[in-house]
Amino acid sequence: MSSSESSPIRVRFGAFELDPSAGELRKSGVKIKLQGQPIEILALLLARPGTVVTRQELQRKLWPDNTFVDFENSLNAAVRRLRAALDDSPENPRFVETLARRGYRFVAAVHPAEPTQAKPVVQSLTGLPIANFSTSPITQRTSFALRPHPSFVGRATEWSELCGALAEAASGRGRLCLISGEPGIGKTRLCTELAAEAQARGVAVLIGRCAEQEAITYLPFVEILESLVASAASPELLRTIVGDEGPELALLLPRLRRVLTDLPPTLELSPLQARRNLFNAVVDFITRATGRRATLLILEDLHWADESTLSLLEHLVRRLTDLPALVLGTYRDAESDVTGALLKTVEESIRSRRNTSIRLQGLPREEVALLLKAVNGKDAPLSFVNEIYAETSGNPFFVEELIRYLEEENRLYDSDKNFRADLKIGELEVPHSVRLVVGRRLARLDAMTRKTLETAATIGRSFPFDLLEAAAAAAPDYLHDWLDEAEHAALVASSESEARFEFSHELIRQVVLSGLSTGRRQRLHLDIANAIECIYSDTLEDHYSELAHHFARSANREKAFEYARLAGKTALKRCAYEEAFAHMRAALELLGQQRSKRPRDELDIQLVLGEVLGAIKGRGALEAGDAYSRARDLCKVTSAPATKVFEALEGAARNLFEQGRRPFALNAAEEMLTIAERSGDPALRGRALLRVGYTLMDGEPAKARPYLERALSSEASLPRSLSAVTLTHVAICLQRLGYLDKALRAMRQAEQAFAYDRIEPWRLAMGHGNAAAFYAELGDGAASLGHADSCESVADRYGFAEIASGAHSARARALALIGRREEALSLLRACARNHTSKLSPVQRIRDLFALGDACVEAELVEDGLGVVKALESIAIVRGGKETRDSRLADWLKGRLLPSCNPPDLGTAENCLRRVIERFRLTGDRFMELRCAADLALVLRDTGRREEARSMLAEIYGWFTEGLDTRYLKDAKSLLDELGE
Repeated sequence: MSSSESSPIRVRFGAFELDPSAGELRKSGVKIKLQGQPIEILALLLARPGTVVTRQELQRKLWPDNTFVDFENSLNAAVRRLRAALDDSPENPRFVETLARRGYRFVAAVHPAEPTQAKPVVQSLTGLPIANFSTSPITQRTSFALRPHPSFVGRATEWSELCGALAEAASGRGRLCLISGEPGIGKTRLCTELAAEAQARGVAVLIGRCAEQEAITYLPFVEILESLVASAASPELLRTIVGDEGPELALLLPRLRRVLTDLPPTLELSPLQARRNLFNAVVDFITRATGRRATLLILEDLHWADESTLSLLEHLVRRLTDLPALVLGTYRDAESDVTGALLKTVEESIRSRRNTSIRLQGLPREEVALLLKAVNGKDAPLSFVNEIYAETSGNPFFVEELIRYLEEENRLYDSDKNFRADLKIGELEVPHSVRLVVGRRLARLDAMTRKTLETAATIGRSFPFDLLEAAAAAAPDYLHDWLDEAEHAALVASSESEARFEFSHELIRQVVLSGLSTGRRQRLHLDIANAIECIYSDTLEDHYSELAHHFARSANREKAFEYARLAGKTALKRCAYEEAFAHMRAALELLGQQRSKRPRDELDIQLVLGEVLGAIKGRGALEAGDAYSRARDLCKVTSAPATKVFEALEGAARNLFEQGRRPFALNAAEEMLTIAERSGDPALRGRALLRVGYTLMDGEPAKARPYLERALSSEASLPRSLSAVTLTHVAICLQRLGYLDKALRAMRQAEQAFAYDRIEPWRLAMGHGNAAAFYAELGDGAASLGHADSCESVADRYGFAEIASGAHSARARALALIGRREEALSLLRACARNHTSKLSPVQRIRDLFALGDACVEAELVEDGLGVVKALESIAIVRGGKETRDSRLADWLKGRLLPSCNPPDLGTAENCLRRVIERFRLTGDRFMELRCAADLALVLRDTGRREEARSMLAEIYGWFTEGLDTRYLKDAKSLLDELGE
């Protein structure tokens, strides 16, 4: 054995470099996916360049006597994979020459590789090395040398812009870059080159790809998460990097729960809050798993992204200002490829200052010449360049495919191995599109190889070997041979583990699919679906979307329905609401095509649709109400179990309440309670009592109080955190009924739970919001401000948009109460500008009243009247009966009109008298007192002091507690003044 064999050193040949000790082959610094026998064969050949290495010698070294394999076929397959990696051919070898029946010889020049200076590294949580930026700075744009790329030509402007964006992101100023262009224009190649540059600079690189066929929500992010989870060396290390986000991450990676079996359940949140919580978990996990170092995230083929993936991308982009990350996305920009959701994402990113948009065009003529030179190192004649450019318009993929085709047809070179100066493409019957060129290449393959590729293309751009094997019903050895042929033809590429393959370009897969008849395609989808059921039977939940996709394109409508329904439920759990809606609509259509429609199946679908539409369009959306209404009808005709009826009623009650249809919501809530009482289930009883009490609370606090108190008693069972929020509702009811001391005790009990109990963020924010409103109505601005700040903090952190809106309004109200007039003015005007119609009518009225109350306290008459106008424009009269919320506009108007210039005391009096009567009828004694105090001022100012004193004294005399609270003290002072 030579010294070079005993002590292997890194060697260089052409654009390649081999490190035998590490078993790594690189091209222009980019690692090539090559392992096992092919890399060992290359190492043996490079150890003795120019010398024949016999087949017998290779057998002794790589396949010893005790190895039971078909040596001849195995060696041939390994050499084919090696040549594919080197882009070499047996007919015109540049590197590996075949000597018939003897062996192989390495024919290119071999040089020792220049030693590289090791960079200091630290370890991330995943155990991966991270460049030490104190010794390898990446913060300056000039730190990225624009290195030459032998087969990567042109794009100098785009390359410079991307390198600058990478440097800026690495310095802590995150960016988004979107690269668009037609198929084959070089989007992926540009990403590949930037990834190599990033890795050379110690930047973490994470890659995910959307796919047309693989109907998996959040697919590119799932791929990124899988790669990070796989990098953990042990379950203990995985637990460390997963952190508190484990339950949310397990929604996207169900196998995480199979590894970390003690993960707690996910938090109970409203749909929109659950999605925001999931998105935060994904971003935080990526940040932590990469050791918080500079990161390049590449998301390819966004034109196939589902809406949930785009929503997660938008969330990530909004957080880029705090992350040292460059997010690089690619998409086709043809009108037929850009969906409405993608267009929205692109438009929003363009408005961002942290965005770079790059649209790739075809290479200019001179760069096509450079691309041709990279083929064999020789300059092509101008006439040859002109022919190629005219045929391809500079599309790099088309150029490469056309050159490959001409070479296979022996029409590329003259007798001296130079490009043919007399090339006339128009005279050669050359295909005039890249699809036709690829089609001709496919036609040269063995028939079984073509059939294998048809199955693979139906699976998707990327396909696992075990699924292909099962779907094609082929022996592994034969299947490897057929894939080797396809790989040698540069149609597919294998992963490092050789357990997964992918098409070299999506256009290749599309050409394969275009040759399939409808019947053949249906059969392939059925074979693939059956194979998935067979080989993934233990983890079928992970594959519901794929099964729904393949069965829907087969003739098996029954299973297509079943898996669409299951996929919809899974998407709902993953907060992928748009995809859940699509799956459930598909399931509904498939159900309608079946001979025997099953109402119970439709009931399941309608319940999910109600929840999904509430998440997409708002809790009070009419479409969600229609789904729950249909579900209630189906419950009657199917004799549905009590739990299903309860679920349908609960959804309907919530939806009707948010629409402002309180009587109908109350009917549904009371039906819930009837079912809960019959069932004897304390959990259902607790939910039903709370729903009835909450529905009654705003309009009839006296009726609401016993239901809320029963929900907290031993006869019911509420989660601990929900009990804390329910206490705030009890406190508000007691306050409105005039029992102010009891109300304060209930609220302080709730506050203790907020401080010491572990409460889910959604309920914690809601509890603080209720407390802020409670103290504001008592006139305690300082306590209200403290809770408004806490509510705002939790809501902003977790993205609880509805609660955040209320928190901002509550804060403005509290600031006005404590006399911080300028701050209140600035905030309440900002709230008014940003007030969104996406909130339910109930939430909009509550927020607007808080703003109006702040205007009264801050003596901002014009602003306050503007709020009154907004309240009146909603014009809610729910179910023919006005509720407490609809009275608030009159009360605000009665308080504001006396301060107008000139004052309108007559209208103010009429408004206040109407409101007092309405509050008296509903037992809302506290609001009756406050309105009476406002009316007493109007009566005083119009010379009717005795009437004012008598009217106010009657209501004030009712109160026996809370006499030291602000508004009762104000009423007492006014009474004393009127009695003088």
